[in-house]
Amino acid sequence: MSEAPSSQPLRAAIIPVTPLQQNCSLIWCTRTMRGAFVDPGGDLPKLKAAAEQMGVTIEKILVTHGHIDHCGSAGILAEELGVPIEGPHEEDLFWIARLHEDGQKYGVPGRPFTPDRWLEDGDQVTLGELTFDVRHCPGHTPAMSFSTTPNRSWRWSATSCSRARSAAGTSPAATRSS
Repeated sequence: MSEAPSSQPLRAAIIPVTPLQQNCSLIWCTRTMRGAFVDPGGDLPKLKAAAEQMGVTIEKILVTHGHIDHCGSAGILAEELGVPIEGPHEEDLFWIARLHEDGQKYGVPGRPFTPDRWLEDGDQVTLGELTFDVRHCPGHTPAMSFSTTPNRSWRWSATSCSRARSAAGTSPAATRSS
């Protein structure tokens, strides 16, 4: 069952994954129902079920930074879905190269990957008919990035996806009914 057209151009669902309960975001263009997973750290069956429940066709994976809980399963999911990975910034290559070791340490499956596109400050990312601006904001890692819509009404970062003044939702069910 597909969702009725929305007056909002972008929708999002927050899906906690891995034993570390990291927030993976499922974001999508409501006009095309094409979407992306942002920071798919693990629990791939749970993520794929959420996309199916929302009627979203995944067109890419977006990664904000290279920590195990945010991208440990990104390469695996990209292969399974046949989609590209965009991000993080190349300075996080050190973290991505050690995903297997970090996964063993934290009990989270991890496999190194090479993104199809590294993201730099000022780049743009498209999703369906939407375009996001990439901002480099090192701190949590040397290369952490976040993205916003050009009018700044939406943003996603390593731990959240939000609209100006309000959270986007906490679960696929909550997002669907909003």
